[in-house]
Amino acid sequence: MIADRELQFWQALATLPWPRRVGVAHRIFRRIYLRRNRPQIVSWVDDLRLTLDPQEHVDGLWLFTPDHVDAKERAFLFDDLPTGGVFIDLGAYIGTYALLAGKKLGPSGTVLAVEPHPDTFQRLWAHIQENSLPHVIPVQVAVSDSPGKTPLGSGVPGNRAARSTLDPKGTLEVVALPLIEVLNKHDITHISALKADLEGMEFRVFSHFFANAPRTLHPQRIVFEMDPPVPGLIDLFERHGYRVSRLSRLNFGAERE
Repeated sequence: MIADRELQFWQALATLPWPRRVGVAHRIFRRIYLRRNRPQIVSWVDDLRLTLDPQEHVDGLWLFTPDHVDAKERAFLFDDLPTGGVFIDLGAYIGTYALLAGKKLGPSGTVLAVEPHPDTFQRLWAHIQENSLPHVIPVQVAVSDSPGKTPLGSGVPGNRAARSTLDPKGTLEVVALPLIEVLNKHDITHISALKADLEGMEFRVFSHFFANAPRTLHPQRIVFEMDPPVPGLIDLFERHGYRVSRLSRLNFGAERE
């Protein structure tokens, strides 16, 4: 379904300046719009064609407030992203970051979009095809600190982007691999920028990575989430030569010094 007139109204309203109020605007617009049952909607984000589910929190952010979503995070990752570089998206969900990076890097670049859940992976794959970005490579695996199989949670209804391998109620078994193995499988020898949304697995994943990866493979820039706070994670990045700064309430940026 293409955006209806009511949605177009809320999208236009969202283009007004909403400093520090993105979450409030999104909640208000989405709550009013969802007073009726709504199907998935085809929308455009920075010339990307996306099929978004207004029932889902992350989809709703891109649907109702696309100009404001993660503005500082995107600038940190993409402003200096070189043509032909390499971008890694860990916890890619439906691929918005990966697709934006694919556009920025151009066809000579490489993007790995890593997403473990089979249903979400299909949406990710479809978005790559719909936007004709063959250099964005979908990888269906859970990034961990050891190889094998791991249970994946079903997530909270309305926020399935938050599925976690740490969920004690997880019943869906998915393949897990350390980050270094994922990179080696795809012949990645350097990383321009990396986004990590690993739902609490960040410390374990990066501890294993830094212990096993050559420094030449350490990403130049990293955006990572801290919701909930992960003890020792900022110190881990600083000990490996990164300068860490807070970008937003939940997200931090790390840049190699």
